[in-house]
Amino acid sequence: MKSSMLLYVTVCLMFFSCKPSEQRSKIHLEDQPTLAARMPSAQMPRKNEEITILETVIRYQIANGDPSNATRLGYAAYFLGYIDEDTFDLFDPDELLVKRLDDVQPPVKPFNQCTKTYKGVFDNKTNDRGYLLTLGRVKWDSDGEVQVGAGYYSFRLCAAEQIFHLQKTNGRWIVVKEDRLSTS
Repeated sequence: MKSSMLLYVTVCLMFFSCKPSEQRSKIHLEDQPTLAARMPSAQMPRKNEEITILETVIRYQIANGDPSNATRLGYAAYFLGYIDEDTFDLFDPDELLVKRLDDVQPPVKPFNQCTKTYKGVFDNKTNDRGYLLTLGRVKWDSDGEVQVGAGYYSFRLCAAEQIFHLQKTNGRWIVVKEDRLSTS
């Protein structure tokens, strides 16, 4: 329950903290280390496993959730950010995760390549619209069961946060349940 509440507060702060002004304020933290750099060395053996889990969650979100409308709506990219649940900072995911998603269309780009406002998410180079997809830390229930907090943001009234439950079956991670925490 505490983890769910923390994720809820984190996502609310991220989604609704933009100032309602015409000038876009960049919320990326270029100097923040990636997910891999923030992992304690004792957790490094699980790094590849966790990247596989996060990839599964992102692919599930894109295929089954509101972000699946990105192409129909003419959105140019998905932007991927990782939420540090201790500091509430949003920073780029590990480069390996972005590389594993290179077959996704529209393309997946790191969070620092976008600007988020209450009007939407925009590519810093082209000003095209996109979706911001967020991931929390992987919480291990057992060697074969995990939970991951995730969310998306398109604009102020198109956002959600979820907890995804995954199980490892026949060597593959599968989303078995999704708890929707909030939607706007």
